[in-house]
Amino acid sequence: TTIKGVSTKMTMPEIANHVPSMQITWDEKLVAISPRDAAQQLRGGKPSIVLAQGEDGPGLSMTSFMLQPGEDETIAEHLAALLRAHAA
Repeated sequence: TTIKGVSTKMTMPEIANHVPSMQITWDEKLVAISPRDAAQQLRGGKPSIVLAQGEDGPGLSMTSFMLQPGEDETIAEHLAALLRAHAA
């Protein structure tokens, strides 16, 4: 929420996977990187971070059920750095 144009939404699906999920979206006029390019750069980084293309529209999504303690902070740091690097 500290990057202008970026928003997040937490959901808990009622069917199938009952685990928290997060949608990360942004205004590409304010953050000039496509979700596809962002996902590719995160996957190619160190550590490799794999986020899915947004399920509810353009953006990225993740589900927390496979995370180990502390990995949420690593993902947040790398994703925020990537989006800040492309912010207007």
